Amino acid sequence: MNIRTKILIAISLIVTIITISLSMIGYYEAKHNIQSDVNYRIKSITDKEKNKADSFIREKRLVIENLAKTLENISYEKENYLDHMRDARDTLNIHGIYAAFEDNNYIDTAGWSHLHNT
Repeated sequence: MNIRTKILIAISLIVTIITISLSMIGYYEAKHNIQSDVNYRIKSITDKEKNKADSFIREKRLVIENLAKTLENISYEKENYLDHMRDARDTLNIHGIYAAFEDNNYIDTAGWSHLHNT
């Protein structure tokens, strides 16, 4: 082997090693950037949906809390209760509301009830 061939082989090996090294660095950098972007997007979507769910639940909880306070402060009559419960049901856009009391009375917006003072 002459000197020219040895130089070409040495240069080829150096260029190959550099090319492979740069390719690996580029691959790992791209992989890291893509993973970071995916994680950011997933977190953004998750946070957005979590906030929607929190808002939904908070809204429903407030309506139910207000209904409970109202029922505590009005006379113990079936139609009075049903009017307020139906309003809350319509506000919540749900099928029905069931209220049970500490004295074992109950009432729901579908018409089932057991009230001692009806």
